[in-house]
Amino acid sequence: MTITSPKHDESLQTPNDSELLIKEARRKARLRHLQLGCIFGLILLLVFVTILVIGGSGKPPTRSNGKPSGKISGTGHKSSQSSTPVLLPSSFYPQQTLDLVTPDEGWMISPNSNLIMVTHNGGSTWSTSYEESATLQSDNGFIRSVNFVNVDDGWALINYKGLVATTNGGRTWSHILDPSVGPIATFSFSSSQDGWALTDKGTLLQTTNGARTWQVVSTPAVGASICTTPQGTVWLGDNANGNVYISRNGAAWNLALLGKSVPANANSIGPPPVRPAPWISCSGSTAWLLYNYGEGAGSMPYVVERTLNSGKSWKIVLSSEVPHSSPRATPGISATVVNFGATGPTAAWLSGYCGPCTTGLATLSTTSNASTFENHAFVVGQKHYVLPIALSFLSSDNGWALIRETKLQGINAIYSTTKNVLERTSNGGRSWSVINPDVR
Repeated sequence: MTITSPKHDESLQTPNDSELLIKEARRKARLRHLQLGCIFGLILLLVFVTILVIGGSGKPPTRSNGKPSGKISGTGHKSSQSSTPVLLPSSFYPQQTLDLVTPDEGWMISPNSNLIMVTHNGGSTWSTSYEESATLQSDNGFIRSVNFVNVDDGWALINYKGLVATTNGGRTWSHILDPSVGPIATFSFSSSQDGWALTDKGTLLQTTNGARTWQVVSTPAVGASICTTPQGTVWLGDNANGNVYISRNGAAWNLALLGKSVPANANSIGPPPVRPAPWISCSGSTAWLLYNYGEGAGSMPYVVERTLNSGKSWKIVLSSEVPHSSPRATPGISATVVNFGATGPTAAWLSGYCGPCTTGLATLSTTSNASTFENHAFVVGQKHYVLPIALSFLSSDNGWALIRETKLQGINAIYSTTKNVLERTSNGGRSWSVINPDVR
């Protein structure tokens, strides 16, 4: 039996105009749905990848064996200005430009940054110990920091040229070029032979022979700030998320403070910013951290944290414009912090200035009990714009400060004359006296 298919009605095979329009609309709708589905899928993929990246960065730090990856000659590389640093110099804590090692003996980088000057009478007079040829346009040759461990052994960092070292109190200096892994950005010595350094890419280096050779030390994160002690304790600040790590001679690292546990800047717009690497000052099992959130509109929000037990517990002891911290009545620098340090478990200081102010208002804030800060004023001239450019404390009582005074002339506040005044305190900054009115 033959079965034949019924013939379709002719009208079904020849659609009219309205049906064609409906079909075309449906086709376009399906196309739009397909496009939206692709876009939505792409968004889901991006979210998934972001979660993986964030999750990976949030993993706890791994312990390193601390073994150096190789010995690097301290004279095998001359850094160049063409290198691309991961961390700019401004990412690091303030460099040391004034260093008193006894009440009489000390060294200072000159205000124009091309001389290392020495004093043998507590700062009353200074003489040239080392001179470097500097180029203003490129910062090439500027002396950035100086570090003495006693009256004989010291080092200084020269932009794009490496370290210079002395073993006779600065009577003669020898050049030590940057290591081959990159130029040194900051350094710290605890004895005549033992020192640590960070390159401009955040690589941690160790020397045990006075910087003649360096060893690369494994770290759990890219370093941005360091502090070391003669006992072998190494503190490392991480610029990616504000974490702080602690190690014994770089052999094994522990997470000492999680950056996200530090209060965020209350004045920031949008999501809380990533915590920067803190400025670190340390002594034995004590460490002081200053989280600097950057200057804006003449002020700089910050937080000072302190531990007395190698990072097992922390306390916020000072803050500015940051919630959930010190009471509003707590003194502290209310504008821009430019110097910070500690001289022991209970004594710390920070100094700053008021950028928008036309005269005065350079402040020092100190503590002698590790908790309560007091504000003090430097000796400054009338109608002068002042900036504390260098501080050095030999103990909680004895300190020196180099203050830059710029006299304002006329109603337009033209900067006419500038001089650098060296002051000294013997009572922890409560009062200051001028010992050199014009350091040159």
